[in-house]
Amino acid sequence: KLPQNKTEEYTLLIQDYLKSSSELTTEQLRDAASVEHRAPNPDYIPGAELVVNDLLKNENEEESLSEFVYGWREFFLETVQPRHLPTGWRVD
Repeated sequence: KLPQNKTEEYTLLIQDYLKSSSELTTEQLRDAASVEHRAPNPDYIPGAELVVNDLLKNENEEESLSEFVYGWREFFLETVQPRHLPTGWRVD
């Protein structure tokens, strides 16, 4: 259950959005919950693309990518400590 102070905070937020000071109805809450609250960002670049673009800025692109993959796989093995990996999967 939501703490009382958060319930009050969200109630006020919804009332402000609906420009209403009366008690919220179930229908109003459903409507508020279905509002699209995300806006597309035309400047968004996925994290993976940023990483690869940065690696490709280096003089030796292939070596840079290989070092990254090696480091990521090493980190993966140390962190996750998987018990089962596909045949042929290696750090290098």
